[in-house]
Amino acid sequence: MAAALQIAVLTRPAGRNVDVMHALVRRGWLVRECPALEIQSSAVISKCETPDPNNFDLVVFVSRAAVSGFQQQLGSDYVWPSFVRIGCMGPATAAAVERAWPAARAVLRPEAEQARDSEALWPLLQQLPIPLRKVLIVRGQDGRDWLAQKLANAGVEVVTHQAYERLYAGWSDDTVAQFREWAGLQAEVVWLLTSAHGISAIVQRIAALELLDWFRSGQFVLTHERLAQALASAVDTDPSALRMRVCPPEDSEIVLCFDQILPAGSVP
Repeated sequence: MAAALQIAVLTRPAGRNVDVMHALVRRGWLVRECPALEIQSSAVISKCETPDPNNFDLVVFVSRAAVSGFQQQLGSDYVWPSFVRIGCMGPATAAAVERAWPAARAVLRPEAEQARDSEALWPLLQQLPIPLRKVLIVRGQDGRDWLAQKLANAGVEVVTHQAYERLYAGWSDDTVAQFREWAGLQAEVVWLLTSAHGISAIVQRIAALELLDWFRSGQFVLTHERLAQALASAVDTDPSALRMRVCPPEDSEIVLCFDQILPAGSVP
C-alpha cells in the first residue's frame, strides 16, 4: 500500500532533523522525529583536564558534537594555534571547526565523493609533508579505535579525549502509542539511522516494546555502509533479510534517498 511507504521516522539527535523533516513533509511524508540519542558536552573539573592543542601535531574531531564539546571545554575565547592541523571525516564537521576556530589552518577531510570515515581520512594523513608525532582524537565516551590503532602502528603517540556523552533519548508516551498503533496496523515505516550507537538505542527500546518483528519489516536509510552490519546484528538477522539503502549523511542526500523510496510519480 503506497501510504505505508510514506511514514518516516528520523532518529538523529534533536535539532538535526529539521531540514530533512520539512523537505519530506513537502513531499507528502508523514514524519515523526524520534531521536535515538541525546548528546551532552562532557564537563571538566578544571582547565588542566582539557588537553592543550599546542601539545599536538594534529587534532582529529570525529563529529560536530566533538567540536562543540571541545570548544566548551577550551572556552569561547580560545584561539586555535595556527601550526596545529585539524582532521575530520566530513564537511559538516569541517564547517563546525571553521565556525569554532576561524584561525585554524585548512581542515583535512576526505573529498565529497568519498566515505565519511577514518579509512578515507587515513591516506590524507599519510600524505602530510611532516611526519606526525602526537595526535589527539576528540570523541564521545567511546568509539571506533581503527584510526588510533593505525596511527599507533605507525609510531604516533595517540591520546583520546571525551568531549561529549551519548545518552539514550527518552520516548514520550505519544511516541510509544504511535509506534504501537503503526505496528497494529502493520504500517511500514522508513527509519533514518545514522550511527551504530543510535541503532543500538533504537533497537533496545523497540525490543522492550515487543515490536521487533514490526521494526524488521520496515525500510532503513543508513548513512554509512558499515551500519548495515550493525543493524543486522542488533536485530539478529542476516543483512540480506533487511531492506536497506545507504546514502551520504548530508541532508540533501538523505532527502534524495527518501525520494527514491516513494512510488513512481509521487514526487512533484
